Parts: sequence; structure tokens; C-alpha cells
Amino acid sequence: MHLSLPAILPLLLLLPPLTLTSPPKLQTATLHHLTPHPTPLATLIYSTDRTHHHRATLVSLTPPPNTTDDDATSMTSIAVYLPNDERYRSSVTATIGFHAPYRGRFRITVTPAGEVVGASWRAWRVGGGGGEEEDDDDVGRRRREREGRGDFDVVIMKQAPGVVFDKGGKGKGVASAGGEGGMGVGGKEGDEGEGAEKTFLQK
Repeated sequence: MHLSLPAILPLLLLLPPLTLTSPPKLQTATLHHLTPHPTPLATLIYSTDRTHHHRATLVSLTPPPNTTDDDATSMTSIAVYLPNDERYRSSVTATIGFHAPYRGRFRITVTPAGEVVGASWRAWRVGGGGGEEEDDDDVGRRRREREGRGDFDVVIMKQAPGVVFDKGGKGKGVASAGGEGGMGVGGKEGDEGEGAEKTFLQK
């Protein structure tokens, strides 16, 4: 059966619109440990799109050497390099947390643009007796978390509010925290607000 264009046009209008979504922008970060000098620790791939946090992938991990067996006194600094400041920012964790019978998970803090500004490692003991252990429920829960969030956690910083001049505030030079608008400058002490009433002599 042959259908003409006017006949099938109403059917085409009933079809749901096609939406083309571009793949999320993936970024790469390298973490270091500072024991005793900056050494590559892990390579991470992540997205700042909250709907794609499950794409967080731990590409590589080279645990720092554990110098003391079953001793939490050996510490490791987990560091990210801040190119704008030309320095490392680090957090500290027990070195043994990178080795059996422990498992762990990274958490990175990124700016809205995706720049990593902080990283940490959380470890928990798996079996072996003593300490915090995982049972079957914990294993299943962590597997579900991993499937929903990826191999590590991504925390995105919020934009800091700007300071705007509060014209409706009482007093002189009143300022308040605003939203994402531009930054305003309050008046000097002793200056009157824009809407202050003037006397006849001042006019």
C-alpha cells in the first residue's frame, strides 16, 4: 500500500522528538604521594556532569610501599598539584590502608570547571579479624555504590557568593552576600546611602 506524504504527515507529528545528547566531557587527574618525594599514585578519569558520575574510572593505582606491617603509624600524603599556585595540596592517611586486608576509595574535590583541588583516601578492613570488617551486606552495598558512582567519589565545589550592596538595608555601608551576581562595593563609614533623604540645605 502506497501512502502519500500528506497522509503520513500527521503520523510523523505524533512521533516523540529526537534529542541528540553529546557525550560528557571526561577529564584526567594524576594523584601523587609525597613519601618521601612526589611519586605518581593514581590516574583518574571523571566528569563534572552529575548525571555521569558513574563514569568515574580508576585507570591505575600504584600503592605506596608499606614500611611497617599492621601498623597505622606509617602515614602517606595524598597530593594533587595546583598549577596556578605551583604547589601541592595534600591530605594524610595511613599507608597500611592501601594494602591487604584493607580496601579503599578515593574522593576528589573539583571546581565547577573540573580542576582537582583536593583528594583523600578512605580505607576499611576486609576480614582477617579485628578492626572494622565488612559483612555480606556491606559488600553488596559497596558494589551497588560503585555501580552508581563509579570507582571513586567526585565532590564539586559550589560557586562562592559575591558581596552585593544592600540598598534597602538600614545603616551605612551595609553589605550582604548575594548570589552569582557581580560584586558590589559598600560605602565608606559616614557616607549616606543612595536613597538617604537630604535636608533643604543639602539640596
